Amino acid sequence: MESWLELGGVGDGRVRFEGHNVFTDTGEVVVVSSELRFRSHAELTDSLLNAGFTVEQVYGDWEHGPFMSTSKIMVFVAQRN
Repeated sequence: MESWLELGGVGDGRVRFEGHNVFTDTGEVVVVSSELRFRSHAELTDSLLNAGFTVEQVYGDWEHGPFMSTSKIMVFVAQRN
């Protein structure tokens, strides 16, 4: 199998791309379009609150390090009200 990604566009907190998969034994080609959306800390917090959750903690890594503006990830701990 051969596979690769082609970038379609970046903007407005979104990344669009196509995944190409060629099955060499059969010649079948499958192309899948995808879009990732990257939301801010505030947007995620608002979404959780609007869905009836209480945000208990936000970490900046999987080892419970503090969340900072330079953190590469956000790990939310939330509980349904």
